[in-house]
Parts: sequence; structure tokens; C-alpha cells
Amino acid sequence: MAISSLNNSMKSKESKGEKSMAQYYAIINSIERIPLFFWDANSFRDNPSLHLATDDLAYIRGVLNEIQLISIVDENEVEVAHFTEYDTYSSISYFGRNYSSQLSTFANELVVALTKTSLVAQVQRLDEQVNKIVDIEKMSLNEYKDWKVQKFSEMGEQLIFAGTEVTLLNGVKKNFTYDMEDQSNLLNAIFIIQALGDLSISIPYHGHAEPCELYNARDILAVYFTLQFFSTRIQTEVNMRLNWIRSCTTKEEAMAINFDTPLPEEWAERAEAIMGPAMELARQLQEQYFGEVESTVDENAEGAESTEGGNE
Repeated sequence: MAISSLNNSMKSKESKGEKSMAQYYAIINSIERIPLFFWDANSFRDNPSLHLATDDLAYIRGVLNEIQLISIVDENEVEVAHFTEYDTYSSISYFGRNYSSQLSTFANELVVALTKTSLVAQVQRLDEQVNKIVDIEKMSLNEYKDWKVQKFSEMGEQLIFAGTEVTLLNGVKKNFTYDMEDQSNLLNAIFIIQALGDLSISIPYHGHAEPCELYNARDILAVYFTLQFFSTRIQTEVNMRLNWIRSCTTKEEAMAINFDTPLPEEWAERAEAIMGPAMELARQLQEQYFGEVESTVDENAEGAESTEGGNE
């Protein structure tokens, strides 16, 4: 739902006297007003993120590119919080279309992780050099760990967006990307399939660098399951590496960690504790739609475009 449409819908509910929980808005730089899918001051303090009620990724990226002031106001325009210490975001995640108790309606949800000015300044100072050459010798331990965490996060995002190969039900293999637009399109397709409850329908979609064509519902599900599990695996492994880096007590120890360095036993076990149940869930979901057939999810699927590790 577009931001303007959601605002109108909420005003309509107010005019009809429908009672709901408090509704909040984020006002960026005293200009841009965006409905919040969810707001809780305690949650924000622990994890500075904005849950925005929109799927307009391009608009949000533009609005949050240079933040000077974030004001949180309620439906009566009463300011409940304001922040000046954030000037950009570190990541944006699309959570699909969910029910918001604060909006009393279904809405798209983008979660924007905000970044503090001091950290951004460090990353830019360390990374904005000719040909992206970074003088790591001049970094302190914490500066190097912050820089490497940022770099690995970006590499993980690139791998996820590049997607992976999917085997369709007819045995044909195609590469599908999984950027923010792809994630939104696939979730919309899944919503249609679930709403109609009909696996015989066909839905327009396209593989990487291929023309749009009709895919049957089961192929759409196969694409979604494969890409979502692939994304979960990448996110889990990257998260373990980021925490491994953060645990380092010397710069030499942190420098020895490359993007493709095998995880130590402790971190590998943590990753497996997450991926085991995730794989089982994928299997159960596929059985629900496909019956007892060979899984379309490749637990060891590689990205369509590899990102090299190696020392900096």
C-alpha cells in the first residue's frame, strides 16, 4: 500500500470513529512524514530501527540518505521522541505484508536499521580512499573490527541479492535474483496463491536477465523456498562471522578472518543449531505443497555471483 493511500485509509478510520491503538509517524528532517508499522520506545533504545508501513524502497532510500532529524509523533501530532544522532541507515529489510495492531490494518513493513553518525564517520574515513584502498595499519582494533563488520555485511547482502540457481519442477534450472524488489514480488505472488488456495494458477515472473513469462504456482513456491532458504543460510553464516570478528581481542586475530574462512567449531555449531530447524521447516512446507518429493532446496546452494574472500 502506498504511503499516501495508507495515510488516507487511517484518516478515514479516524473520521468513522473506529478506535485503535496509538498510531505513530516518523517525520524525517521536518518534511517527510511516514506512517510507522510499529513504534515502541524501549525496543528502539535496544535496537535503533524504524518499522515503516510501506514497500516503496526507492522512496525510503532517498528520504533516509541524509538524515538530520527524526521526529516521532502520534496521531495528534504530539512529539513523543526525536533523534539527531543518526544520519543514515545500515540496512533495509522487507518483512512482507503483515497485520499491524497499531494501524489496525494489514500493511507492508520495511525495517530500517539506523546508524549513528560516529560509526558512519569512521567507516567513511576508512573506506573513502582511492580505489577503496584502506590503510588498515593506522586503524585501532575497534576501528578495524567496525570496518570489517561493515564490509562483510555488505558482501553478504550482495550475495543474497545476486540469488542462486533454482531447479523448477520440469527439471529446468534457472538463476533467480533476490534483491528487495524480487523479495516483494515473490511475497505478493505467495499472497495471491494463499488467498486463492489454487496451485493450478499461473503467475507472471522472470528469472535473472530473462523476459517475463508465466510460471505455475508450484514453480513460484519452489523459487521462493529456494531463495528464502539461501538467504537464511547466508544471513546466518555472515552473522556468525560478524560476531566472531567482534569477539577478537587483537587486530591480527581479526585480520586473519576472511569472508570464506571456515567458522570455528563454536560458531559453526551455533550456525547449525539455527539452520537445522530452518531446513526442517523448509522440508515440511514443501511437503505441504508438493507432497513427498525431492526437496527443491539445495542446502549447499552457491550464489549466482561469488564474492571473493582473501585478505584486504
